[in-house]
Amino acid sequence: MKSLKFSLCALLCAALFCLPTFAGSDAKSTEWLEKMAKVYVDMPFSMDYTGEMSMNQMGQSISIKLDGNMIAKTQKEQAATMSMQMAMPQQGNMDMKAKYVLDGTMMWTEMQMPQSMGGMVQVTKMSLAKLDEMKAQAGMPGMMGGGPMDPAEMVKGLQKQMDFVFKGIKDGKVTLEAKMTQEAAKNMGLANGQSTIEDMSMTVTLDEKNIFPAKMAVNMTSTDGQQVPFVFTFKNFKKMSSVDDALFTYTPPEGAMVIDGDQMNQGGGQGGHGHDHGDGDHGHKH
Repeated sequence: MKSLKFSLCALLCAALFCLPTFAGSDAKSTEWLEKMAKVYVDMPFSMDYTGEMSMNQMGQSISIKLDGNMIAKTQKEQAATMSMQMAMPQQGNMDMKAKYVLDGTMMWTEMQMPQSMGGMVQVTKMSLAKLDEMKAQAGMPGMMGGGPMDPAEMVKGLQKQMDFVFKGIKDGKVTLEAKMTQEAAKNMGLANGQSTIEDMSMTVTLDEKNIFPAKMAVNMTSTDGQQVPFVFTFKNFKKMSSVDDALFTYTPPEGAMVIDGDQMNQGGGQGGHGHDHGDGDHGHKH
């Protein structure tokens, strides 16, 4: 379940903020990807999204559906909400809700666990500076792995992530296909046994008129040969003249378990999780 949660979070962050990552891409793909990056420069904006995923884990067939909304004021002030329904035939259905808030200096992630898992609220906080540090160490500067979105830096810093190929334009939709480069796979642990995912490919569909992505389909291949498809659909993209600043402030709800992500990523993540607040604890009751 931990690896599933990690994969979901990674895919969600990548899709929500539509990474224009290209390396040995052809000239036509590069042209459209650069146009896509420029769409985000004129913030603020809002959009809705839906997602579907299916996979087999430990002999169980799992299907996941999610929907949500995001609003971005600046690269460091953003908010997103998500509802997720997970169906597992042997264990029934689980409903989860999540909220992500970037308040200018910190990213807060709030997860409302399903009743079958206690129904607790878990909050993780991490500084945007720490997120940038982690992404730089992984060889992915500018990447939206749960931190501020900077399309210009994505274009410059992620030129070794994906090779895109322009596939054509039909019915007002531009289609680009991509394959992860060997260097990117190595950086993400896909090529050295540190991940259960062996390969990843992507198809991005852009609206020819407004350039905004209409659909992003990701297909991961696990080390045992299983295909894990994930499709995100984006809609209702809107430029906003103003936005309520209250959306980009966050206070953990009473009784929530709060985990300090900065502390977790110092010294290998060992320490107190789920304890009452105390010096040195990484998790505490708020």
